[in-house]
Amino acid sequence: MYIFNLQVKFDLMQSNMPRYTIIMSKFVSTVCYIGYSKYMPGTIGTLFAFVVSVLFKTNYDTSLIIAFLTFIVGVYYSTLYSIFTNNKDPKEVVIDELSGYFLTLGLNLFTIDSQYINITIMSFITFRIFDILKPWPISYIDRRTKSGIGIMLDDIIAGIMASFLSQIFFFLIS
Repeated sequence: MYIFNLQVKFDLMQSNMPRYTIIMSKFVSTVCYIGYSKYMPGTIGTLFAFVVSVLFKTNYDTSLIIAFLTFIVGVYYSTLYSIFTNNKDPKEVVIDELSGYFLTLGLNLFTIDSQYINITIMSFITFRIFDILKPWPISYIDRRTKSGIGIMLDDIIAGIMASFLSQIFFFLIS
């Protein structure tokens, strides 16, 4: 049985980790298995964060708290998941996208005076641009840091740079 590209039966022979640890690391780091989407898992993960932010109309402090909590939890579980899969940065790990997007959104909501939906859309677009293109220093962090901290940190830097670009854009059009 498959859910997206996920084989539900886990191969526990690869790891000494307890079964519940493997299940939790997959569930959390792939954000409820969203990361197993066949197409553009990072974009789908960010789109999930966008929908959550719009549905709950998160303000800047809630967005920053979500970014912080997903960063802490993401470092732990993505480290376990990368050990389990023996992959430095598995593409199915999308908790980093949530953390990066909510950081971008929180910083933008704090500094930009515009309609909420405009800020959320701009946060989504600019974050995806930086996350996909990975300009320096994002690419440097992505190549040089290992385990969960590396998986998460490049998206935090992308979130900060995306917020900066969003703020410049809103400044220029206002």
